[in-house]
Amino acid sequence: MSGTASSQQTKRITLRLLAGIGAAFAVVYSVFAAQYFIGTITGTAEWWTVLQAWLVSEEYSFQAGSVHFDQLQTYYNNRWFLLVHTGLGAVCLSIGWAQFVPSWRRNYPAVHRKLGKLYLVATLLSMVAGLLHLGTTPIRDVFSGVSFAFGLWGLDFAVIASAAMAYLAIRKRDIRQHQGWMVLNYSLIFATVGLRFFWIVLGVTTEWSQAEVNQAINLILLPITMITGMVWYSMVHMRSTIKSSRSPARVVAE
Repeated sequence: MSGTASSQQTKRITLRLLAGIGAAFAVVYSVFAAQYFIGTITGTAEWWTVLQAWLVSEEYSFQAGSVHFDQLQTYYNNRWFLLVHTGLGAVCLSIGWAQFVPSWRRNYPAVHRKLGKLYLVATLLSMVAGLLHLGTTPIRDVFSGVSFAFGLWGLDFAVIASAAMAYLAIRKRDIRQHQGWMVLNYSLIFATVGLRFFWIVLGVTTEWSQAEVNQAINLILLPITMITGMVWYSMVHMRSTIKSSRSPARVVAE
């Protein structure tokens, strides 16, 4: 095997490994997200908070400065908005990753289209519910302050806008544009998973409260997830370009 071929194979394996890890995180977290406000409504412990307490500490996860403690009343007041927001967000996380698998699109195009429609509807309703929560919650009552509140507003509108652009692109049969917008959209939604990841990592490695961790990562989380998504898309697009020069028919099938 030549050095170039070996390098390309290594890149393919790395890409698939990273995609697999991301998909696993998305699917696992979607279960926690779906249960989170069911726990709030029923008065039982949220599975995610229990897991976080086990990984970091009880104080970090349940005492003053934590989401559980600081947002208990606010979340309860808007529990139905948030149940829709997180429940449908979980749907997006759990099915979205499969939409980017080329073999899935080739072999099951009808299923791909139906899941895509479900994803877009779930995205829109989830973000509208999130905006209703934010619109009925005083900024001072949003977890860790004004900057995070504005970040949430921006995130919800960005998710809606990117989903709309993806829909318009596919209506025009512009596959590349559609894929690019969907990568951006899923990267934005995946920020919820990234946020929990940093809550745990910085909770373990620093003495900060959860609110302080939230403030620290507020400005960098979205750029990290968006850049990661764009790098992944660029690598996939580069692979398709290389394949196109060798086997145009195969790329058209993809």
